[in-house]
Amino acid sequence: MKPEIRFIARQKGRKSLNLRIFVPARLVVTIFSCLVLSVLSANTAPITFTFSGTGSGSASATTFTDSQFTIRLSADTANVVQVPDASYTIFSVAGCTSTIDIGGVGAGDFLSGTGVFVNQENNAVGLWRLSAEFPDLTIDLMDIYYPTFGGYDLRTSLGPVTVNDSDPTAIGQFRDISTTLGLVSFTGAKDITFTAVAVPEPSLLGLFAGAALSLIVWRQQRRRAPAR
Repeated sequence: MKPEIRFIARQKGRKSLNLRIFVPARLVVTIFSCLVLSVLSANTAPITFTFSGTGSGSASATTFTDSQFTIRLSADTANVVQVPDASYTIFSVAGCTSTIDIGGVGAGDFLSGTGVFVNQENNAVGLWRLSAEFPDLTIDLMDIYYPTFGGYDLRTSLGPVTVNDSDPTAIGQFRDISTTLGLVSFTGAKDITFTAVAVPEPSLLGLFAGAALSLIVWRQQRRRAPAR
């Protein structure tokens, strides 16, 4: 019969109690595997979407022409949903916060709900806002097209992807959007770059580090363990 592996063994020849921990290899591997799977299966991470380019329009009483702009939206991949649609595969996520920075005008926050969507069949990524009249309706503000978007689901990092077209689809609907800069409208835009950057939660990174450390400690214990 195979002898039991002791979890705790007392060192001989010592007056004081000096305990050394011996953990069975199978248990260590199981714990390590569970921790790693917990990290890999966690489907949540902060993600930042960025639309940047050159645009013309107005912010309150200030007009801008061919100015650099950046729209940045922070979200959580856990909130990505697939929109029910019989014809298209569409994923969407609402932003937790969203900002706009326009060269020569300034930076501000969006005051109405905004989000990002991807339509895989149309290879399209776009920025949307909630309708003021119909709370369940979203209105496209800026849509761009690129083959890479056909396999994207908003849950991972992507880009930067630059689309060198003038006047992206739906830019005409980017009118009188409430921000801390005032009502912002675009009359045109070009050379739009889309970027998505997902960052794992610090707690998940800590969990993975703990799993790796436990394996290292176990390996050291095996090397130091006295031969039987």
